[in-house]
Amino acid sequence: ATATIQEAVDAAAYRDVVRVGPGVYVEQVILRGGVVLWGCGADKTVLKQPEHAPYGNVIAGAPDAEIRGIHILSPQYHEFQFWRGTGVYLGPWPGQLLSDCAITGPFLYGVDCSSSMVTDPPVVRRCTIEGSHNGVDVFGTWAGCVIEDCVIRNNNGYGVSAGYDFGTVRVVRSTVSGS
Repeated sequence: ATATIQEAVDAAAYRDVVRVGPGVYVEQVILRGGVVLWGCGADKTVLKQPEHAPYGNVIAGAPDAEIRGIHILSPQYHEFQFWRGTGVYLGPWPGQLLSDCAITGPFLYGVDCSSSMVTDPPVVRRCTIEGSHNGVDVFGTWAGCVIEDCVIRNNNGYGVSAGYDFGTVRVVRSTVSGS
């Protein structure tokens, strides 16, 4: 056992599974290549962004990394504060999976797939993404994302936003509403 999720991730090797038990954890996590971060379900394992987070993402992905069964939560802000950071950043690394998670804003982006690779895009599967400015953002040259069996709702801007050159977003068996 470690004191933080980040310490467990830092100690993990490629394809190790870091199990996160039920509870509310207030921290930010930067994954390592090939590490699987696995909670007990989005209804039981909550990863909450710290009030004064040193950087904008609650979880930052890595090559071949997986995130499963976690509720990623933004703290509530006073009325004068605007959207804050990103729930999950799945940047320019191949082979990433975000599965069976809930992402609840207010974030600027619930899931940010910007600068990801069209040739091996991140997969967002069986997730509920709500309460952010944009639910899923895919922006950048050759960026891509696969969204499967998700519910993307009640985001203030776009449910799914995509732009720039040659990007591809594939949405399969998903519902996008209230955005």
